[in-house]
Amino acid sequence: MSDLQPFEKLTLYNYNSWVVIVKGHLMSKELWRYVDGTIEMPIVLPESKDFWSKKALQDAWKIKDNSALEFLLTSVTNGQRQHLKGCSTSAEAWENLRKVHIVSSPAEISTVIKRLRTTNYNKKNGMEAFIQKYYDIQTSLKGFKMPIHETILSIMMLQRLPKSFDAFVTAIEAQDSIPDFSSLKIKLLYEEQKIKSRENADDSKAFSGKGRGKCFNCGQRRNFADDCRNTKADLYK
Repeated sequence: MSDLQPFEKLTLYNYNSWVVIVKGHLMSKELWRYVDGTIEMPIVLPESKDFWSKKALQDAWKIKDNSALEFLLTSVTNGQRQHLKGCSTSAEAWENLRKVHIVSSPAEISTVIKRLRTTNYNKKNGMEAFIQKYYDIQTSLKGFKMPIHETILSIMMLQRLPKSFDAFVTAIEAQDSIPDFSSLKIKLLYEEQKIKSRENADDSKAFSGKGRGKCFNCGQRRNFADDCRNTKADLYK
């Protein structure tokens, strides 16, 4: 693990964030597909003609899976390691931890759904924070075995944008299909930059336009009251 950035080990309270980080590390080490069951252990039949070749593939699989299992064992605290006793594969260990930490009570599900309906874009925090909140909601619902369709998630996000995004939302809704969550994230980040650039340009124009009107003292254009030789009193002489 020396080549990885340090991260907080699994405790009783940080499962949702731990899952995301550990999955990323497993993917970078090309071990995640052993954990999620995509790459299954090859079956070797003693009477098969290609016994030895398949046995070699099985041994190679076990080496990879053991590496994933070892990573999981070293990524949890001592208190959490008790849930992995007796696990022979990384997939079994991962599922055991999920069962322990995912509690889909009605109150918890209701809280996540409420966040889905009330999470608004905040200009101060920016689009990345807005997207991350919806990603966390999506992750929570998947953990509850209640995955939300990405198109529905995109629609919910579009509804929580401010008026400055109205033109963007109208253009998206006029398309034949709503982009999925992954595609919409990229479009939203790009649109935010466009809006910021437009607002900065408007601010620059407003600033440069100051003082181009008539002087408050003499009424002449391109003349500032502070520099005017006349005073308001002189105008009434």
